[in-house]
Amino acid sequence: MEQLNETQREILSALDERGGRGNTSNIKRSIGEMTTSNLGKQARSLAEMGLIEKVGEEDVGAPIPANVYALTAEGERVARDLDDQTEVRVGVSEGDVADLRHEVSDLSTALSHLHDRV
Repeated sequence: MEQLNETQREILSALDERGGRGNTSNIKRSIGEMTTSNLGKQARSLAEMGLIEKVGEEDVGAPIPANVYALTAEGERVARDLDDQTEVRVGVSEGDVADLRHEVSDLSTALSHLHDRV
């Protein structure tokens, strides 16, 4: 499978947060600033990858109805994996960061001593 870009990951996450289904207006609201044409382009790419499918249109009070997309079974799996990856990144504690800083400092000191010997 192709590498997903940030916008595609955000679309999958937005759909996942809405129970696996949402229209373009909902998705844009979840993601933030994005043109309708860019969203459409990214959605078509996700559909070509088999991660989402267009399942209809909804009247949202705009001149053109909003497309409705749903996650496929594969899209649900990928969205869950994205969520798991986010939880891992968010799960890093301040103590972990402090430990890593200490380790980097120790390594830097050891490297400095090695340079002095050479």
